[in-house]
Amino acid sequence: SKILDPVLFNKCVSFTLPSMDNCQSDSATIIYNSIKLSKYSDKNAWNKLSSKLAASHMSAAKISENHLDQMAGELK
Repeated sequence: SKILDPVLFNKCVSFTLPSMDNCQSDSATIIYNSIKLSKYSDKNAWNKLSSKLAASHMSAAKISENHLDQMAGELK
């Protein structure tokens, strides 16, 4: 069954991301610019983190293409 028990579902976090997987550099830029950095933030570390998150997103997008039956994607 693809329906979660409501008790379990209430203990989970569900989120979606806007389409940003045209290319990894675009994804990293969008993620980086979404972060509110203070003047004391290590911008180099945040840049690396944004790149890693973008790479992870790109990998997940490729996997989801091969497993549409298991991914919500843009389905309502």
